[in-house]
Amino acid sequence: MGSDDPGPFRVFGESDERFHAHPGSDAFATRLAEPLGERVILQHRLVALSFENGAYRLELERKDGEVVRVRADHVVLAIPFSTLRDVDLDVALSDEKRTIIEELAYGTNSKVMGAFKERVWRTVHDASGAVTSDREFQQVWDSSIGQSGEHGILTNFLGGDAGVAVGDVDPEEWYAGVVRELEAVFPGIEEAYVSGSARRMHWPSAPNAKGSYTCYAPGQWSFWSLEGRREGNLHFCGEHTSPDFQGWMEGAAESGAFAAAEVLNDLGLPLPEALHALLEEKLPQPTWGLANVRLGPLTRRRALLAKAAAAARR
Repeated sequence: MGSDDPGPFRVFGESDERFHAHPGSDAFATRLAEPLGERVILQHRLVALSFENGAYRLELERKDGEVVRVRADHVVLAIPFSTLRDVDLDVALSDEKRTIIEELAYGTNSKVMGAFKERVWRTVHDASGAVTSDREFQQVWDSSIGQSGEHGILTNFLGGDAGVAVGDVDPEEWYAGVVRELEAVFPGIEEAYVSGSARRMHWPSAPNAKGSYTCYAPGQWSFWSLEGRREGNLHFCGEHTSPDFQGWMEGAAESGAFAAAEVLNDLGLPLPEALHALLEEKLPQPTWGLANVRLGPLTRRRALLAKAAAAARR
């Protein structure tokens, strides 16, 4: 394991879960797509990518099984490597990039959420609702923290073998067991639980993800910062390609901006003001202290990108 953080090791990372989108996390992608209108074509799965006669050829399978073929000078691959490895890639790629695509490991995290008539962990026990345990449920936290009203939601977060196994259990059955376990920590929580409210997100079995997010396996630290490196006119983006924000929406958005800048620069087109401003932003994790050593490389990298973006505008 590599680390340049002089602080203590944090099993569950540095996020404090303080930020939420009221309409749901998919609102970010939905709002970004709205101005593009019909140019965003859904329900097409990339099944093959080749290069011939000086251009890329993409084969996309529609939901009805029909195959659509598209030619392009530049291709931005934003899908995770866990699904990209299922695509027939008949293009020139370095051995290093092929290895990363084939082997990059992904987490097996799942979430099971349930509703409560009252946040007894807070109203009765004056606690945050966050529990980390060596019991089977592993971890829970309050997803309704900071929200008005009396009702609450506890999210059960799982990983490892348990993250996979929970996909084979009825969500309500699983969550009822979690609530029974939590009764020993927060007496009265069983009575407050809204029976039948359990909902599950099982990322390992999601066909468009096949895993939760990038999770380096032993020996894969050498992949760091290479996932997003372009190969010819193939560009890569997504959380898995971000050197600083793997696993986070910030990493997906940031790497998408970088890929867009690469294409625009190649085409000799100016960067939009909004994109130029984004490349100049420095957005560390909210829990990073000013002394965190990762701020240095991040600041330098953003400065170089901003300089390149400024040159492209002239």
